[in-house]
Amino acid sequence: MPLGAHKAAIMGVAGVSTADVVLLSDQDASNSANIDFTSDITSTYGEYIFKYYNCNPVTDSAVLQVGFNVTGQSDYNEVITSAAFTAYNTEGGGSTALAYSGDIDLAQTAGPQPLTAAVGNGGDESCVGELHLFNPASTTYVKHFTFRGTHYQAVIILKLF
Repeated sequence: MPLGAHKAAIMGVAGVSTADVVLLSDQDASNSANIDFTSDITSTYGEYIFKYYNCNPVTDSAVLQVGFNVTGQSDYNEVITSAAFTAYNTEGGGSTALAYSGDIDLAQTAGPQPLTAAVGNGGDESCVGELHLFNPASTTYVKHFTFRGTHYQAVIILKLF
């Protein structure tokens, strides 16, 4: 079902006709620890886009992760090779950085791939983002994905007595 004339612009997909942007699934993650997309990912499309909005975890310091299953098994721990970069600034604007994040990249490691650091569960803490999965049904090439997102990280206070 095509999304209509204005939805292609809203979804951030440039240079495609409205017939090319199709909503395959929409899930509500209220009180959910895991969301599975186990159907509709076929050879029909060359790119699949997963977007999430205002994910506010129930527990403090939760990490949003993605795992893949391309072998038809029951787990989501395919081997991933990835690189991660993080740009941040503190809420007060006192500290900023752009850096390679070697602690969350995977080097031929069975997933899942962390997408965020510790997301807080306060009313003003959440995460948003989008993941693009390219040619998931290809039997010739490795599966590529990109991720871009932002989150409000939980403040971790260390108390020493």
